[in-house]
Amino acid sequence: MKARTILLTLLCAVGITTAKANEKIYVNRDVTTHIVMPEPIKLVDISTPKIAGNQCTDNIVRIMGGTIVINSMPGNGSDFNVFLSLPLATEEQIRQIPVEEMPEEVQESADYTFAGKQILLAEDNEINAEIAVDILEEEGASVDVAGNGKIAVEMFENSPVNHYDLILMDVQMPERNGREAASDIRRLDRADAKTVLIFALSADAYVEDKRLSRSYGMDGHFAKPVDFQKMKTEIGEIIRQKKR
Repeated sequence: MKARTILLTLLCAVGITTAKANEKIYVNRDVTTHIVMPEPIKLVDISTPKIAGNQCTDNIVRIMGGTIVINSMPGNGSDFNVFLSLPLATEEQIRQIPVEEMPEEVQESADYTFAGKQILLAEDNEINAEIAVDILEEEGASVDVAGNGKIAVEMFENSPVNHYDLILMDVQMPERNGREAASDIRRLDRADAKTVLIFALSADAYVEDKRLSRSYGMDGHFAKPVDFQKMKTEIGEIIRQKKR
């Protein structure tokens, strides 16, 4: 089965219709009651003729008034970050979003909030750290940033007991990576070392990656780019399970 056929099958399975244009699939979906977007969703193949997919993507982002930031390191791969300024949904559009009926335990798990929380963020990429801090502070959290795992351990060790409610660790960092830093924190001789919530942040989020993070004493593992709303729900669920 061709890749295009597989893609079309998966998109149709979730209610998305497609139209082919200039050797590229353009996704069309009525998302006005779900997501406010100035353009339909577009999927582009990087190896199409006449205009390459990456060039097409760059053109689309520029038309939308955005930018693409590329961080590349030989042997480690590349990160592509797209920044767009999109309009906020109006109150009327928000009211039109269907609220699905959730089991009581899921509703309870969604009650976690970042408001008033003291968070230690270990992230060596300045742009990623700045974005995360902006989002968390908008949610009402106070955030301290460590440039690598070694600094994160030192900041936690030198802080008052129970000062931090939450630690977010990028997995790939110099000096001490996120998993090693989490393990170091768990071994510290202080009351909150075993109980403070620690979560891994990584572009790799396969089952084995999540298991590996937990083996180092982490409470969970979130994929990058981080969906902070989903994170709140999952953290709430983890806290609920710990109280059982």
